[in-house]
Amino acid sequence: MMIDIILLSMILHRPPDMVQYVANHVINCDVLFVIAVVENESSFNPNAYNINKNGSHDSMLFQTNSYYHPILNNLDEHCRYASEFLSKCLRLEKGDLRRGLSRWNAGKPDNADGLIFADKVLLTYWLIGGNIEIRKGNENYGKKVE
Repeated sequence: MMIDIILLSMILHRPPDMVQYVANHVINCDVLFVIAVVENESSFNPNAYNINKNGSHDSMLFQTNSYYHPILNNLDEHCRYASEFLSKCLRLEKGDLRRGLSRWNAGKPDNADGLIFADKVLLTYWLIGGNIEIRKGNENYGKKVE
């Protein structure tokens, strides 16, 4: 699938060069899906930084947490590592995007805060053209539509 980076950056109100950068560094994941994750994690700010209550910090585009993940100061390495880890979370949940995103965000597939984050990402994914079913109550909620 060809992605129109200019159109996508206009929809998200983000710099085209950052959207393109993320798209170029995706490994083993749907590019639009990863773009939706980055939009919700950092709004495409490569310098995003958050200090958590437990003293750990979340950093860069994917807001990877220093307690659970290696600290990578190189943006290329950060993007590759994060997209690989996101792919692993999805595999562990057998492709269930909502549970995979909860695992990504909160470490568990059924964490309440993680599921709220997942819903935000899935809505973004759908809005930018991701091929998913988003109606709650539907057995396909948060799953790829073939």
